[in-house]
Amino acid sequence: MITRRSFLSGATGLLTYSLLDKYLNYFENYGEALIEYPKDYENTLYLNPDSNCLELGDFENIVDYPDPPKWADWIENYIGDDIDINCPESVEYIFQNYGVYPKDYQKPCNEDNWREHYAEDYYFRDNTPPCFAYDYLNNLNLGAKIISAERTGHGLIFNDSAGIWGDVKTVETISPVSISLLQKKLVELGEPTRIVTDYSDL
Repeated sequence: MITRRSFLSGATGLLTYSLLDKYLNYFENYGEALIEYPKDYENTLYLNPDSNCLELGDFENIVDYPDPPKWADWIENYIGDDIDINCPESVEYIFQNYGVYPKDYQKPCNEDNWREHYAEDYYFRDNTPPCFAYDYLNNLNLGAKIISAERTGHGLIFNDSAGIWGDVKTVETISPVSISLLQKKLVELGEPTRIVTDYSDL
């Protein structure tokens, strides 16, 4: 339950005191955030209700994976194992772990290996809507971004940590009213961006 007391406990950064009653009263009366986005907008941030994280862009429009690199490049630069073609131990180690002979080091690596590794450690970090939202908001002057380790009050939490798909970046909202404040801040900054909480509005 959001109370004025808990809301005020995080009153920095995104909060404008004159708007406190307006946003809280709306939430208490209607059970959702009051979002006053600009009429002329170019971008849309979507609040995923399952994660309370913001997304920018569309999963269906993610660019294709880049072409697989050569085996030597994949093993050395993406996996982190050294290759020394003049060292029998190194050649044996690479064959035992990757099934690759020296004659194949300069050939493209297996596409399945590449896609799995790239998705986990690179692709899902930088090429998904939650990551796009993180990069976009992180580059703006929003004021305080982390309000409370206990996730009380209001505001945003910028997460940059390891997850099931490798390293992930997300922007999590602490409360529904946080969306009202963020939208107000985006308008103040002159950002042509709206926030929606329903996929049907995209």
